[in-house]
Amino acid sequence: MKMYRCRVVSIVLLIPLVACTDRRPPSISDKRPARISVGTSDTVVVNDTEPVRLAVHVLNAERQVLRASGLQYEFVSGDRIGISSDGRVACEQPGDAVARVSLGELSTLFQILCRPVRELVVGTTVYLVVGDSARELPVGALGLDGQPITPIVAHATMRDTTVATLDGLRVRARAPGGTAAEVRVAGDSVGIGVWVYERARNLDGLGENLRTVAVPVRLAIGSTLRLHIPNGVYLLSVLPDRRSQTRTELKLAAIGANCTKAASRGEQSYGCIVYSGNASVTLENPSRGNPASEFTGELAVFRF
Repeated sequence: MKMYRCRVVSIVLLIPLVACTDRRPPSISDKRPARISVGTSDTVVVNDTEPVRLAVHVLNAERQVLRASGLQYEFVSGDRIGISSDGRVACEQPGDAVARVSLGELSTLFQILCRPVRELVVGTTVYLVVGDSARELPVGALGLDGQPITPIVAHATMRDTTVATLDGLRVRARAPGGTAAEVRVAGDSVGIGVWVYERARNLDGLGENLRTVAVPVRLAIGSTLRLHIPNGVYLLSVLPDRRSQTRTELKLAAIGANCTKAASRGEQSYGCIVYSGNASVTLENPSRGNPASEFTGELAVFRF
């Protein structure tokens, strides 16, 4: 009789466990339109005389942008402004209107501000010192009647972002040097010069490695400040403290240098050729002025 030896085999059943989490696949409702957003706070500013497409977005409940077609536009009230079937507006004259955009049963009322631009107006060159707060680019616009208009929708780019950067229309200094910003409104564009300086106590050491500096200046009425300046060709600009409410014109005199007042809208600027090793420039705050006041600011120097 044969004997059989039996072995006990253990079988382990692996049962996958499903963890419960909040990660759920998108539901049908996630793809359903919940709101139509137009421009900024349902207001659109149009500076173009040529047709431009309105900034319209269809959002779901989570405020995600959805792809949508079949939007319908209609004029509601205000100045008669034409809106095309695909959401384009051309402002041939100034005016305000209310319009409606619809998608099925969903609709939004929005305001159109027609501010057609005839030309852009640029202020002075922007002068900055490394470490200072950002400044607004000095740009405005004239309407069809030649009068200043607001609001305008402007976009700007900086030619050299190693020198300065932009946050909207605010420019912030990064490193000494010169660059330019291009500002576009409707179909027009303008360039604005941007000079960035580093702060220094005096003008000593101006050379290949030190070309753009700003020296603090504080002059009481009737006082003077004399600064030595090395040989070279320079642009000197008198920059008043931006926090000051008064603007005092200083007198500049040079010894061993030939300085001529430069054409500039805004700051006092001088082009100087220095041909003497003992050259100097003197700033004077005249006792006679209108109004006469203490001057606080900087003398900004760029060496070519």
